[in-house]
Amino acid sequence: MELFYPITISLVLLYNIFLTHAGTDSFGQIGQGAAGGPYVRQPVQVLGALAGRRVSHVAAGEYHTLALTEKGEVFAWGSNGSGALGAGDRADSTTPRQMLLPSTDAQIISVAAGGGHTLLLTSDGRVFAVGRGRSGQLGRGDALESVAAYRVLAVEVTGLGGAAISVAAGRDHSLAVVNLLTGQATRAGSPRESLQ
Repeated sequence: MELFYPITISLVLLYNIFLTHAGTDSFGQIGQGAAGGPYVRQPVQVLGALAGRRVSHVAAGEYHTLALTEKGEVFAWGSNGSGALGAGDRADSTTPRQMLLPSTDAQIISVAAGGGHTLLLTSDGRVFAVGRGRSGQLGRGDALESVAAYRVLAVEVTGLGGAAISVAAGRDHSLAVVNLLTGQATRAGSPRESLQ
């Protein structure tokens, strides 16, 4: 019998009062101030910039973690070799760093973490992407990124055909559910096609 272990498990406890983590910590995605080895087997409280903030949403990527606060702030930590933390650089972070958000009047209402990329959904239905885009997962149409390409600041995903109501990210693909009254659901990544 083959056993599978989760890469990261995120829990929000006590109605978003504090965030705990358990799982692998090879890039500091547990948020303890150091990349702590292969596994953290008991939930531990995330350290740093989230103190005193109410977390409304969390997302666990392959090697990075995201937290969205009730005020629309996004914090990210873990591997940043592809820029998935959206901090304007490629430095890994073992504690939460506040993401540099796109200039918009709308609030970030949801986040998704993929293999090396991050998606942000705004209250007005726009989607922004940051990080690795070599398989088209940043949704930039025909502007496929090279194998070494990355975006360290979020760029808007255009051409969704309507206002997005939800986002999700896989290892090398992204998904946006679009309001059926204004457009169809579309997927970015390989292969690139509309979902039927």
